[in-house]
Amino acid sequence: MIGRTNLERIPPKTINMNKILVIDVGNTRVVLALFEKGKIIYKNYFLTKIDNIKMELTRIIPELNINGICMASVVPRVGNEIQSICQKSFSIPFVNITSQTDLGLTFLVPHPHYLGADLLVNAFAAIHKYGTSCLIFDLGTATTIQLIGKEGLFFGYNIIPGLKIGMQSLFTNTSLLTEFNISPTKDLLGLDTKNAVLTGVIQSHVFIIKGFIQSIFESYTQIGDITTLVTGGNTSYVLELLPQHVIFDPELTLEGLHLASTKFLVTN
Repeated sequence: MIGRTNLERIPPKTINMNKILVIDVGNTRVVLALFEKGKIIYKNYFLTKIDNIKMELTRIIPELNINGICMASVVPRVGNEIQSICQKSFSIPFVNITSQTDLGLTFLVPHPHYLGADLLVNAFAAIHKYGTSCLIFDLGTATTIQLIGKEGLFFGYNIIPGLKIGMQSLFTNTSLLTEFNISPTKDLLGLDTKNAVLTGVIQSHVFIIKGFIQSIFESYTQIGDITTLVTGGNTSYVLELLPQHVIFDPELTLEGLHLASTKFLVTN
């Protein structure tokens, strides 16, 4: 079991925590959210392209009197550019949550420094928000599955192709399929090629999620109650097909970043 030492110490500053900007840099999109007194008052999405993000940061930071910025990135180049923009252009306390940041988690995995910041932020948010062990499905560009104990023990994780990646793989590697956009369906079987692809992609993801829920619950009875969460931009395609006990928490990562900001940005 491996602990974490904090290798990203923030220069000690006393700041007003009323307005904190959090930045979630994903493989496909970047999410900006402004928290005021713990509540989201602004949120915006961009493709993971630095020019769009730079323009928005330059616009909103002076306008909104932001007191601090907390970021997690799974795209290092973009994350580094955002950090450089924020620190060079604005004298605002900034923290970048990485696999080296001490969030109070411990690990069974042998190399936790390879874990994505999004996994760690979601785990950190979940155990503080729900107070139980949590099984977390994050449906983004990739779908990640992780189990975190209520005391912060990171049991392990899975990474599988996301819904859209799986669908794009079919279009790329087959000759007769015509490309089209994904859309929700509750059908179990398709009655034409398009619907066969949609039902196959969506239902297979649902079966994966249900299968992991059942297997994890059966294999980890020793850790007590497990809260099952689903988050991420592709959740809408499968949400209505999931068991009723699964909690949809669309702001889990953003709330985790805000919570981390209260830990690493020194308050009054």
